[in-house]
Amino acid sequence: MIKVYYGLDENKDVVPDIYQVKVTYSAVNGTIDSAHAGKIHYVTLFKDGKWATKEDGGIGTLTADQIATATAANGYAQNSLNWTPKTPTTSLKLNSDTEFKAIFSKDYFKYRVEYYYDGELGTTDYKGAVEFEKEVSVTPKNQ
Repeated sequence: MIKVYYGLDENKDVVPDIYQVKVTYSAVNGTIDSAHAGKIHYVTLFKDGKWATKEDGGIGTLTADQIATATAANGYAQNSLNWTPKTPTTSLKLNSDTEFKAIFSKDYFKYRVEYYYDGELGTTDYKGAVEFEKEVSVTPKNQ
């Protein structure tokens, strides 16, 4: 028996679009790598080893080359990366169009303020580190 599937295939990958979901990437306070930024990636849905629509219970997973990397912008911590709605992996089950958003938080930076009074180094109420773009004010301590 030969089965022929007819359906719209806008992305020209020989899989009818009804059996696929779209995946996109974006970033807040950072960037997505050039292979994934601003592009649509298609994940084919399967059930029992055959193409299936999401309405029929089809599930798909990302391939390794469909997973983006995100880089924090200057002033933001790379280790603060948080993906929403979930972290994209090859084992994450998908059944609907998904936008993965990489979100980075501001980094903290150490600072040092020195002041001199009559040629002598004074002391201040040094706070250690401050969040990126926060204003710092220190108060001289009496000697």
